[in-house]
Amino acid sequence: MDFLLPSVRERGGAYGAGCALDESGIISFYSYRDPNCDKTYDNFEKAIQDVIEGRFTEGQLTECKLMAFQKLDRVSDPSGKGLLGFTRGYEDEDRLKLRLRALEVTKEDVIHVVEKYMMGAIEEEQTSRVVFGSQSAKFD
Repeated sequence: MDFLLPSVRERGGAYGAGCALDESGIISFYSYRDPNCDKTYDNFEKAIQDVIEGRFTEGQLTECKLMAFQKLDRVSDPSGKGLLGFTRGYEDEDRLKLRLRALEVTKEDVIHVVEKYMMGAIEEEQTSRVVFGSQSAKFD
């Protein structure tokens, strides 16, 4: 999402911006110290639309896969590994299968998922918008 940093940070004045996916499947766009929250929400939706329209390269897709592998391959402490095994039945073999499936993800797969789940949630008004901070704060 090379779109977010220039539009939200460089032109919008936020200190930073990004997109994250947590283990439960929740996708979050975020910015911090952002003086233009309403415009940032518009930019988040534009980023989603850019993906749906295929405005990303195979190189960017590969870079995203590598970032995902960093998370998949990180060393986890024994208690965390045990907890995943106990609560989700998640074993090392499952992790390997997930890794192999991630390697096979195509541009079309990404477009399909973003259109169905992200844009679908926006159109069905099943998303949340949250701003933390003081209403009187100045970001000088």
